Amino acid sequence: MKPIYSALSIAILLHPAFAQADSEAAKNSTAAKAITSISELVKSKGLLHIEIVPEKALIRVKGQSFQDYSKCLNETAEGEISKNIGELIESALESDESITLQISGNSNIPSTKNTTIESDCTASDDEYSLSYMRASSVRRALNLSSDFDIDTVGNGADELLNEDDPSSPENSRVDIQFIAEPQY
Repeated sequence: MKPIYSALSIAILLHPAFAQADSEAAKNSTAAKAITSISELVKSKGLLHIEIVPEKALIRVKGQSFQDYSKCLNETAEGEISKNIGELIESALESDESITLQISGNSNIPSTKNTTIESDCTASDDEYSLSYMRASSVRRALNLSSDFDIDTVGNGADELLNEDDPSSPENSRVDIQFIAEPQY
């Protein structure tokens, strides 16, 4: 039985040995094939809300997929995720028990709060809660089986892509990454 991840998994991400496991997942042929397939799909279908970051072997749901301070995916982004990449990710997880999935939400720091969000899409002013809720929205859109151990985390605005402009939409994103489980 696979271990169930807890809040401890966040601390493990900071440990150098875990970084090597992360690197091993990128080399894992199943994960690499899934990333390649998703990359080809993104290009062939012209998916606007999904990009591949090959040097990190991750799938990124772009910040434009969410309104400021909204935890909900817009309709187009949700469709791109659920109809295009969910099955490919699930197939990879089914075929290789040595990999799991981490879904990491990241927030920008909006210069003004958007007050026109539907009430069921609003989230906390707390960037960590917001980023976790966004990661959870992507996880739901992937529609993956509950049989898989999937680590869902919220990084808040701790990992800005554009540090010069913390309110930049590119800082608000959800990253999906295959993680190689440590082999004991």
